Amino acid sequence: MRKRSVLVRAFATIVAVVLATLALNTATATAVVPGAAVLNEADAPAEFKFENVNSHKCITIPGSSTAVGVQATQFTCNPLTLTKRFHMLDWGPDEFGNPIIGLRNANSYKCLGVPGSSTAEGTAVGQYTCSGNEDQKWSWDTADRLRNRATNQCLSVPYGWTSDSVGLIQWGCGTSNAQRWDVFVIV
Repeated sequence: MRKRSVLVRAFATIVAVVLATLALNTATATAVVPGAAVLNEADAPAEFKFENVNSHKCITIPGSSTAVGVQATQFTCNPLTLTKRFHMLDWGPDEFGNPIIGLRNANSYKCLGVPGSSTAEGTAVGQYTCSGNEDQKWSWDTADRLRNRATNQCLSVPYGWTSDSVGLIQWGCGTSNAQRWDVFVIV
């Protein structure tokens, strides 16, 4: 729990710095997602890695793909390539005070989402052009789960598999470590 509160404070500080930078630099800032502060490339937004508590593997986009619809997978965290790095887009708190975030890949600049807001368990989570739609928003709850705002299901590693290249899915939220994610700032 301590790790989460430190990260939430760090995230709040980063968001404050980003917003202050945007206020000073509005002519060069580019907002591509409604409600999210997105900086131009020269401003280099903070990057994070999301490591599954069960497998100790990181969310990645396979093959350095920039294509729409490519399913996110888990893969060994080192080396920490751009395909395993994400920008957290801030969409404020949910009704319980948990952060609502978008996960934008640092390589493809696409956001993790659930296609068509499908509520079917086992639906692949992939990368899509960032739109700010509910299916690209995730509530990060106190159990360290990422709950999709459109489907109310959690980002999950199926069956708790621990091997590389396992495709990530959404599944009904539970207590499994396969749905829990540690988040680290990349420095």
